[in-house]
Amino acid sequence: MKKFVLLILLCLIVFSSIAQKSGKRDTLVNKDGISIKSQLIPLGLITTGAIIASTHTREYLQDQWGNTTCTKLDDYIQYIPDLTVFAAHFAGFKHKNTLLNTAKFMAISQLTTAIIVQSCKRIFDVPRPYGGRYTFPSGHTSQAFVGATAQYHEFKDYSPWFAYCGYAFAAAVGAMRVTNNRHWVPDVLCGAGIGMLVTNIVYYYEPFKEWDPFKKKKYAFVPGLGFQGSTAVASLSFTF
Repeated sequence: MKKFVLLILLCLIVFSSIAQKSGKRDTLVNKDGISIKSQLIPLGLITTGAIIASTHTREYLQDQWGNTTCTKLDDYIQYIPDLTVFAAHFAGFKHKNTLLNTAKFMAISQLTTAIIVQSCKRIFDVPRPYGGRYTFPSGHTSQAFVGATAQYHEFKDYSPWFAYCGYAFAAAVGAMRVTNNRHWVPDVLCGAGIGMLVTNIVYYYEPFKEWDPFKKKKYAFVPGLGFQGSTAVASLSFTF
């Protein structure tokens, strides 16, 4: 039974994420913006997590998992999708955006997700399985899914297998947060949904895309020569 529940959760997160495959951007949106239909996966994860969190089902699901409290691997692999995106840029993998824009979109996604997650934690103040506070939703999981979704958007048009592999690490983070007894299953589902949804929105609207503080400006020195009465006057103007 434990293996069955584990398999169901991993399939729900990983394969539902892969189901986002859309090929081109216009299939993710309608003419007015992001369509609700195209975001059914993250919205479904959030809704499912919220429903489970409001029932005793979460306690039942928690009892079906094994225990891996001896490892803190999830504290580190949550950053693998983020690092993979930047490593791929430097390695020359074909990607959607410039390195600067990728960094901007990921930073905005991470910051927005963190604000939402931390606000929800304090609003709902749900106790953790081991007795701590602020469990709902999972910050580790949302962090990992932001990176995985950014990886998906950056590389889906050029290397689908590489675009999806970030979700495997993100799903592993979610699974270990439960097996480490740090989070309930609904915490992980909602965290994954929030991270995916926020990143999808950021990658659609592309905030600050044209802002580039490192862009080289064109400077020019323009010499001039004139006369004031019978006196010749030389000048040098600076334009940019």
